[in-house]
Amino acid sequence: FVTLTRQTATGIVLLGCPPVLLERLNRQGDLGDVLASFSMPYLCASCQTTSSHMIDVAEHYDILKFATPPEMKCPQCRAATTCGACPWFSAAPWMRAAWCR
Repeated sequence: FVTLTRQTATGIVLLGCPPVLLERLNRQGDLGDVLASFSMPYLCASCQTTSSHMIDVAEHYDILKFATPPEMKCPQCRAATTCGACPWFSAAPWMRAAWCR
């Protein structure tokens, strides 16, 4: 798909990518030119809920460039949450790339 798209498109920007897609990215340009946003699961210890948060790369770039998930609040009780994708998130090769800008 990307190979065919590159023949007619000037660039590919990924928006709202689910974690399962990001887990499969191995190098810059696997699926696009720029990763603009992605979703990540967060867990709330206070009310025991799991929620998906959309992460805007430009807004959180200063922390993402260190392969660290941004802090998020629980949408139910507003307590601090922890990233539910941290095991693969910090090891993701795309997170350290210039692709995440």
